[in-house]
Amino acid sequence: MANEVMNKFEELSENRNLSSSEVTVNEYDVTLLVDENATSPKKSEVFYDKEIALNRSLITSALAVYTKSGKSCFNPVRCLDGIGASGVMGLLWKKYVNDNVVITINDSRSRAYERIKQNMNINNLEVEILNRDTCSLLHENTYNFISLNCHTNAAYYLDSAFRNLPKGGILAITTTDDAALHAITSEIALRNYGGFIIRTFYSKELAIRLFLAAVARAAARYNKGLHVLLSLAFKSSFTVILTVKRGPTDANKSIRNIRKLVHCSMCEDRTFYPLTNYPVESPSSLLGCGCSRRLPGKVAVELGPIWSGSIFNEDFLVAMYHQSAKFPWRVKAEMLLGQLIAEARYLNLMRKSDENSVVI
Repeated sequence: MANEVMNKFEELSENRNLSSSEVTVNEYDVTLLVDENATSPKKSEVFYDKEIALNRSLITSALAVYTKSGKSCFNPVRCLDGIGASGVMGLLWKKYVNDNVVITINDSRSRAYERIKQNMNINNLEVEILNRDTCSLLHENTYNFISLNCHTNAAYYLDSAFRNLPKGGILAITTTDDAALHAITSEIALRNYGGFIIRTFYSKELAIRLFLAAVARAAARYNKGLHVLLSLAFKSSFTVILTVKRGPTDANKSIRNIRKLVHCSMCEDRTFYPLTNYPVESPSSLLGCGCSRRLPGKVAVELGPIWSGSIFNEDFLVAMYHQSAKFPWRVKAEMLLGQLIAEARYLNLMRKSDENSVVI
């Protein structure tokens, strides 16, 4: 098979002038023609970010779990890689999760659209490739497994992502180099995701929870609630995988999981505000550290609002762990998923003991 792929690539290269700025990369036996040093859409329409290969492998494992679960409302599962770039995500799906799936790769940029077709031919795979605006496509069509590699400002796609996502459907969003989530400028976080965050030792969890709060609000506008399956902060990227629950009851339940956080600027103790409509007269009294009583001045900071619910689903993580054993990313995925499973179990225990606890 590897020889067939290389022969196909050589044949395509002979029929076109291969620019010196174009290189081939291999991700889990998927061969891609990409622009050299193009790791973001600012540098090239055909960007390829090798730093998030692990994120892509986990999303592929999640798709494998979903197809085996029997929870899909469509048979076969309708899958969309909404921002294809090089097409690597959709091609991984086709190569490793070929059973019971129909795969569409979309990119609004014409050059990326052409490159995805080339990469599909290089790997002798067949998928549907579209050249559409991502938001328009999501508004007009229904897919029940959607992956969006937004690079920056994922908030732009949230409204359209939930427009037609059916009950039990799965949405996977990856955003990288997002200044709002890295707390570089608080105004950007407030503008894009509707909350205030600062840099702390638990900044990555804080960013995930801020993002999930914006996701929950977007879903609620369509009377949909969400159940978070996986949350991952890896290098400069953030990935969340969640499933949708339909109806105003689930939407209201998700919205009630959005709360403000009291943070101690001295020791970084923190706790969520209680779920009440009445004002808390002394927010610093909610903290268990006692810094506000011992030290002069104001030491408590109000952050958020952010997501206060669970950011993992232990059962889904265990299923992903077992599915990953079948794929070439087994070693890295199992190591990471093992850590996430342990963290999910610990968080569940702490949540049972204290409903306002926030544990890293």
